[in-house]
Amino acid sequence: MREIVQIENSSSTQQQQQLSLNEKVYEWHIGNFLLQSKISKLLNSRLTCICVFLFVTMSMTAGIIIVNLTTARNQGQVCIPTYKPLFNQKIQYNPYTRSTAIGDFNRDNHLDLVVANYGSDNIGLRFGNSDGTFGNQITYSTGASSRPYFVIVNDFNNDTLLDIAVANYGTNCLGIFFSNGNGSFQNQITFSTGNSRPIYIAIGDFNQDKIPDVVIANYGSDSISVMLGVNDEIFTSSIIYSTGYDSDPRSIAVADLNNDNIQDIVVANFGTNNIGIFYGYENGSFETQQLLSTGYGSQPYSITVAEINKDNQSDILVANTGLNNLGIFLGYGNGTFGSQMTLFTGNGSSPHHVVITYFNNDQFEDILVANSGTDTVGIWTGIGNGSFNSMRTFSTGYGSHPQCISIGDFNHDNRTDIIVANNNSDSVGILLNHPSINLQAQINYWLISGSAPVAVIVGDFNNDNHLDIVVVNNWADNVNIFLGFGNGTLASSISQSTTPSSSPYALAAGDLNNDTYLDIVVANQKSNSIGVLLGYGNGSLEYPVIYSTGSGSSPISVAVSDLNNDKCLDIVVANSNGNNVGVFLGFCNGSFGSQTTFSTGDSSTPYSIAIGNFNNDKYLDIVVANYNGQTVGIFFGDGTGTFATQITYSVGELSYPSFVYAANLNNDSLLDIIVTKQSRDRIGFFIAVGNGSFASLDNYYTGLQSLPDVICAGDLNNDKSLDVIIGDSNTNYLSIFSNLGNGTFTSLIQQPVQVTPSRTFVAVGDLNDDNQLDVIFSNFYGNFIGILFGYDAGTLSSVNEYSTSNATLPSSLTIADFNQDKRLDVGVSNSDSNNFDIFFGNANSTFTTKYTISTNVNSHPWMINSGNLNNDNIPDIVIANTGNDNIGIFFGYGNGSFRDMETLSTGTKSQPYAIAIGDFNHDNRSDFAVANFGSNSMGIFLAYDIGVMTITNPLTIYSSSTQQNIAYLAVGDFNHDNLADIVFVASLDNTIGIFLASNNGTFIGPTIYSVGPDSKPTFIAVADFNNDTNLDLVVANRNADNIGILLGNGNGTFADMVTYSTDSTPVSVAFGDFNNDTYLDIVVANQDDDDINILINNSDGTFTDGDTYYGDSDSAPASVVVDDVNNDGYLDIIVANNGTNTIGIFLGSGDGEFADEVTYSTFPGTSPYFLATGDFNNDKQQDIVVLNQGNGIVLVYLGSGNETFTDPVVLSTGSLSQPVSLTVADLNSDGSLDIAVACSYVNVITVFIGYGNGGFSTDLTYGLTQFYNPQQVLAADFNGDHRLDCVVFDYFRIYVFLGSPLESYLPITTYDTGIQSSPRSISVGDLNNDNLPDVIVANSGSGNIGVFFGVDFGIFTNQTTFSLGNNSKPYSVALGNFDNDTNLDIAVANYASGSVDIFLGDGKGNFTSPMTYSTGYISDPYSLALGDFNNDTQLDIVVASFSSNYISILYGVGNGTFINNTIIPVGYHAYPSFVAVGDINNDYLLDVAYSSYGYGTIDVLSEMC
Repeated sequence: MREIVQIENSSSTQQQQQLSLNEKVYEWHIGNFLLQSKISKLLNSRLTCICVFLFVTMSMTAGIIIVNLTTARNQGQVCIPTYKPLFNQKIQYNPYTRSTAIGDFNRDNHLDLVVANYGSDNIGLRFGNSDGTFGNQITYSTGASSRPYFVIVNDFNNDTLLDIAVANYGTNCLGIFFSNGNGSFQNQITFSTGNSRPIYIAIGDFNQDKIPDVVIANYGSDSISVMLGVNDEIFTSSIIYSTGYDSDPRSIAVADLNNDNIQDIVVANFGTNNIGIFYGYENGSFETQQLLSTGYGSQPYSITVAEINKDNQSDILVANTGLNNLGIFLGYGNGTFGSQMTLFTGNGSSPHHVVITYFNNDQFEDILVANSGTDTVGIWTGIGNGSFNSMRTFSTGYGSHPQCISIGDFNHDNRTDIIVANNNSDSVGILLNHPSINLQAQINYWLISGSAPVAVIVGDFNNDNHLDIVVVNNWADNVNIFLGFGNGTLASSISQSTTPSSSPYALAAGDLNNDTYLDIVVANQKSNSIGVLLGYGNGSLEYPVIYSTGSGSSPISVAVSDLNNDKCLDIVVANSNGNNVGVFLGFCNGSFGSQTTFSTGDSSTPYSIAIGNFNNDKYLDIVVANYNGQTVGIFFGDGTGTFATQITYSVGELSYPSFVYAANLNNDSLLDIIVTKQSRDRIGFFIAVGNGSFASLDNYYTGLQSLPDVICAGDLNNDKSLDVIIGDSNTNYLSIFSNLGNGTFTSLIQQPVQVTPSRTFVAVGDLNDDNQLDVIFSNFYGNFIGILFGYDAGTLSSVNEYSTSNATLPSSLTIADFNQDKRLDVGVSNSDSNNFDIFFGNANSTFTTKYTISTNVNSHPWMINSGNLNNDNIPDIVIANTGNDNIGIFFGYGNGSFRDMETLSTGTKSQPYAIAIGDFNHDNRSDFAVANFGSNSMGIFLAYDIGVMTITNPLTIYSSSTQQNIAYLAVGDFNHDNLADIVFVASLDNTIGIFLASNNGTFIGPTIYSVGPDSKPTFIAVADFNNDTNLDLVVANRNADNIGILLGNGNGTFADMVTYSTDSTPVSVAFGDFNNDTYLDIVVANQDDDDINILINNSDGTFTDGDTYYGDSDSAPASVVVDDVNNDGYLDIIVANNGTNTIGIFLGSGDGEFADEVTYSTFPGTSPYFLATGDFNNDKQQDIVVLNQGNGIVLVYLGSGNETFTDPVVLSTGSLSQPVSLTVADLNSDGSLDIAVACSYVNVITVFIGYGNGGFSTDLTYGLTQFYNPQQVLAADFNGDHRLDCVVFDYFRIYVFLGSPLESYLPITTYDTGIQSSPRSISVGDLNNDNLPDVIVANSGSGNIGVFFGVDFGIFTNQTTFSLGNNSKPYSVALGNFDNDTNLDIAVANYASGSVDIFLGDGKGNFTSPMTYSTGYISDPYSLALGDFNNDTQLDIVVASFSSNYISILYGVGNGTFINNTIIPVGYHAYPSFVAVGDINNDYLLDVAYSSYGYGTIDVLSEMC
């Protein structure tokens, strides 16, 4: 018989104040809120309640008797435990925020907020500040059990003060809080609604007496109530109007629908899938309801009335939550309506509230909808004809379930902001409306074929106050003027020649002759001149007057301004081949003096200029982009037209700045500089700091191989800050960076455009006079100009949540000794308050005050777990942050405090729900398995230490002023000090250099050795060729067609080089003992002769020519390595054939001879470039890794030891990464080889961590901001700390990075759990006894458990599922040995079916059919845990039964069966949601910790025998 154990301290008074059972269940199942009207009505019947109670009691009793009679009992139980609570926390109330309203309650001209807090029986008031933030909540009681459901604001007593009306669902009344005028309110006055439960209020003047009346939607009585206002503070009794049987009205709107000047009422009837219209009479009464269908299953939830198609007739909008759409009924003005049109709100969106407003200030009404199911606000911006742009959604926070929207301008920026009532997260969310950058579809104006438009400007060239467009055509030698009409359209172009063969490349506009008409100046690249084209003021131009810029000057940029303060415009031109800027001073009549030039430096190649006052001295200065000089140069002006010597700022090596732009980006009255870094796919910002100086360059990425070419700035979103638009030369988008107002910018916005990749010049201007900047661009190869018209669609900030509750809503627990005092502590994740608490255990079975740690805004941490994550024997904490899609890690200090949170992304919309810890790859590190509820997946995070790639604080040991001088590196201990030294090849200097390492991580040198004039060394290797234990060097001299040997002296010095002739173009060298004489021989890959040469060692470090082996024609071998690939004890030769896309293998016979080449394809177009070997799967067979430069692919061929290889493992570094070399080493010290690749174009080192089974991690990248085209990476111990360090060289420098311990995690690897599986719980154990951890998940959506069997270190099979039934909803899973057979079994808590299922395992991954144990009718078991609770050495199960408010224990018998013996009530409507176990009070008895979702508390049940 089941034992009911009462816990000692139950807060009876507080329990009596809780919700009744059917009300609370109705609250908790938010998604089904109010849907079970029939059930609720039945349960309201006392007779029915008695019948249900008797049925439940009899069913449970029968179940208990059956289980007890049919289950064998253990006769050796040591104790029958009883329990007492240790915490006794005060119960917290969850407000279940339902509704919001706004008004200025304290008359400070700031909007304030009032909230209906359903669960806590009050309304909450927050006073608004001027910036869109709100003060702390002030509450006013609405009465015990009142359950306020809806709130609205109005002046009900005509005193000009805003009052508050509330629909009190629980006490069947309308409550009014009359204002005192100072922000405070009088006590509530109530007006009965009879037997009806009010859930919605609308206000009108139905009897036209100018006194506010109210209409109320009544739940339960299928009606609306009208209360007419009598005088200042009195309403008539309710006048009831039926909405029809089972209609379940949810929302009301008031409007004159038939143009009779009398207000009508429209109702959303949720239950009958229709809209009810009550047409009004003058006396405040109404006709019988007329219906409009919203469609079968539509379940209309919210309704509003507006004029959305500008016909002066009222239209109806309804949120149909059942069909996930918004219904629109266009009104005809006579009380009739057109058929419903719908707007889809998204799958599972469940729209709960609809509002009409002017969101983007364009005079067209827009639609806002609260999508409760998808936690978003949806916005449709109106076009004005009853149609709308596509819906955009904005998050209201994970699990928020927004119910209601209120709107207002909360921060006084004349934009409509949004407040949502978040029912599930017990908060209100503020989303401030900001201007957005939105551009409409592209419109093109075509030019004559072959025009090659190269630049475009805007201006009013015909003085009609409308902007026109001028484009200069490089190949057509002309300019075209498109006159604008002010409505966004353009006239046909007017053409004017720039003179034959001029090749104009740039243009500028200004009034050059002071006649008030705009003129044009063009820079003629080919004719080395500028041309001045004076305007007539009607859109036409004079033939150009030509001014020379100097022979061979090639001007390509031009600007105009008054440089000498004579009120006449002057001209500045960038002469790219002349390496100067030229100044032409104007005479005010359209003519100009001769050019004065200012040098930009030898070979600087100035490409672009801009003019501005950069040092605030009232004189204009010039800034220039020096393309080949890799600088921005500034010429400070003196106000006379002359300039000081150029001051330069580096934009970075190999950046090739092509364009410069000056603008005030941070609104500080100082001009800043923007520059393109064309070869780096970035733009750089020099922010001015005053006096003509600038902060360090700040870079923004424009996309891979985008080649940013042109810059423009303008305020695209009317936020009074300049945004930046980039024209790229190699993309099909414009790069846009939105200014955050302080000179920093959002990440890249890619605005799609239809262009032919080529120079795309950009400009901005308002072409349609709508006060929105439009973007104009020309496309060189496309021969057109394109226009993107700007419009303000508005955008919402990230939600700023304000909690309406003091409750924390604990969601999970973990138990560990966090402060190392040998007493267990309790960690609690608080989903709603975005934090976790630690309660420290004391010696007297009490707990100290909690220690709270934030998990970040909107994180909603659902699960907490603990373990020794970094092997320091101190408990750490890991959190599943469901709201932020990441895992949070808190490493413990051992004193109860923790390091700041580190996060690991689980993927967009993954919603990680549960996490387990295990060592999946047997490296003695803690890995994670995570159940991703949102993405229906299981994810694995593998821990690793890759401190060797700590690419920070580099030591630059060598610099070359010449690009690509350094060609190759090698390492070795040249002076017998047990430290790795470095040797490098300087190809352009025809030298090699030696750096000797010191034990402090510094280097001595370099010592330089010549390898001969014009030898162009490209490769070097290190080995002991004369067996004297000293390392020697072999270098491949590409141009000299030889190799050089430098014998080492053992002290870091080397003998003079001895050369040996090779065939044409030696590019790679390898060595090995080919003839088994114990001396190393050499093989050389000769790229141009498609062969390899063998050099046989004469046993003294000298060499004799051996055989030559030929590859296929045009094979062009680029790399050669030596290894025994067939395990015959003889060395073989492997080459990368760059020309024929193969690797070739020459098998050795041990006598210095080799078989003919056998080739393996690396696939067409791969261009294999570099080779290495290693045992990647720990099978003692050598494998081959080849780097393919053509497509960024690394191929790993796993050897079988019999001269054959598996199909290659494919690893990608990115198709445009341009990998140039790789190295193989155990980078993370796990005993398995890893691969590091130098990726030149993307400026990173890419690492693939080897798993030791031939598999590899996804790519990890390092050093993004450190290098200029890295060429090689090597790993070695340079400072003697027994950790690998790395050395990298790029186009200019050699860097050394000293390794340090760096525990981190590989990116997540995910495994599918099935469509709509919604995994909620996860556990780890070896289910098939293969010594590899397996992962099991509880798939709540698909009604099964899924098992992922570990097949190798960190790798798992696809899911194997075990069904629990369609209606089971497994919520929790745990592993244990229930039948004492040494095999793990599975226990599952099934929330929907009210049961625990047991699967007994056979140790081979197979399981018996489940044995089912009932946890009781409507028990809803939410969580389970395992332990021996009665000290009989058998595993028992403790279950948190959510809806029955029990902690129950199933006692294990030891044969896989259980006795359901103990039930512990934990309080009426406590709703226990999670259990954990541990001996918390050190009495050698297991205690049970549980969280109460209903009370917002945790408690520990201490076991007593």
